[in-house]
Amino acid sequence: MEKRWPFLHMVVFLGLSEICLAAIQNVGSILPEFQGSHMNWFYKNGMFLLSKSREFAFGFKATEKDTTLVQLVVIYVPSYTVVWTANRAQAVSNSDRFVFDENGNAFLRKGETVVWSTNTSGKGVSMMELQDTGNLVLLTNDSRIIWQSFSHPTDTLLPNQNLTEGMKLISEPNSINNLTNFLEIKSGDVILSAGFETPQPYWSIKKESRRIINKVGDVVSSAYLSSNSWRFYDQNKALLWQFIFAQDSDVNATWIAVLGSDGFIIFYNLQSGGSSSGASTTKIPQDFCSTPEPCDSYNICSGDNKCHCPLVLGSHQNCKPGIVSPCNESELPIELVKADDISNYFALGFLQPSLKTDLNVCKASCLGNCSCLAMFFHISSGNCFLLDEVGSFQESDTDSGFVSYITMMDQGKLEDILDSKLRIDEHDETILTAIKVALWCIQEDMSLRPSMTKVVQMLEGLCTVPKPPIFFKSNSRERTSSGQSDSNSDAYPSADRLSGPR
Repeated sequence: MEKRWPFLHMVVFLGLSEICLAAIQNVGSILPEFQGSHMNWFYKNGMFLLSKSREFAFGFKATEKDTTLVQLVVIYVPSYTVVWTANRAQAVSNSDRFVFDENGNAFLRKGETVVWSTNTSGKGVSMMELQDTGNLVLLTNDSRIIWQSFSHPTDTLLPNQNLTEGMKLISEPNSINNLTNFLEIKSGDVILSAGFETPQPYWSIKKESRRIINKVGDVVSSAYLSSNSWRFYDQNKALLWQFIFAQDSDVNATWIAVLGSDGFIIFYNLQSGGSSSGASTTKIPQDFCSTPEPCDSYNICSGDNKCHCPLVLGSHQNCKPGIVSPCNESELPIELVKADDISNYFALGFLQPSLKTDLNVCKASCLGNCSCLAMFFHISSGNCFLLDEVGSFQESDTDSGFVSYITMMDQGKLEDILDSKLRIDEHDETILTAIKVALWCIQEDMSLRPSMTKVVQMLEGLCTVPKPPIFFKSNSRERTSSGQSDSNSDAYPSADRLSGPR
């Protein structure tokens, strides 16, 4: 037994040596053939690479929702603020490994699956460096940059991080309906858009009244933060415009821009904590109601930052028309209902019109387009806007010049669903009741279907029949008209709410 102790000591020593070596924080750079997991640097807060100034760090950070899951991030060390994330959409376990292999490729595994990679194998990469700017770069022996995090932003722009055409700043998904917003340079303009299936823009630097004009020109090629301003340049590097977001012009201040899930770009001073306490009061866009969904979809946002339901939807469950997308093989009757109190929409000042015509043709185009959920027509210009997804409407103190319509099921023609050979009395309430009950019984989500006991009670008039939702299959972002998944929506009663205990 005594003869085995030296061997056991050797095993323990080698195991501890591996943990200790892996737990060493590297400063400035790391070389290929490097790997490890969050567990290796647990006592270093998951960080394995520091910038030379030690202001920024690269490593693992536990997610807020589940501390057993981690993301690969760059943080600002003093406030522990995340400024870049590699695997934002797919967190990994604390035992999954980051690898910087001998071929110069950096990647993150989840089990045996690669969830993020720089795709730089065979490109001459000899070093990974975390610069004092917060930029994570892969370099060749002659210091040529092969890959950099600055070219692949998430939701944050750091000082001197150049935003160019082809790059996108993308917000975290909204917790209510998974809607994201994104910032990009497109057609010579810097544009903020709601990430619907067909993107809907809601801000652009060209239409920003607060910008300072430095040079005649209107084609933006790049933009970056410098001191207390956001600067916009043409292709010749000439300064076109500035957007001043803070009165403090301290050159040593570290201002960042963060695109939030609420649709706003907020400017934070990292040296003040990188949180709301260090936020500038200047934001983009300026108005609460100018973002895609300050209220729930189909609700009206008013100037006092309040939300209310349009009159035309006031009697509908959860202020929704009950239609996700009319695009379906079904022949259910659809109509356009005028919404007199809806005078504006957040994207109308930035969208290109679907066509230029008169009101009747605009309405016919919406009814003839199975994806049209709402339409706006500008009376004086003849511009017709067809929307295939709907965010929040806007209330206007002045006449906007628009008339608006919402696509809804034609309640006055429910009898069209029935066989035309049947003779029915259109004033017979039992027919309408039977149709409503039938629509509840054919819901695609089985949890919404009532029990047979409840069906009998509704048909016999022993209880009221709630208005049924008209759910159609849609290829959009797995959203219902209420912005939630069908099975989780509170917009319509569940089977239990209809029938009670079974």
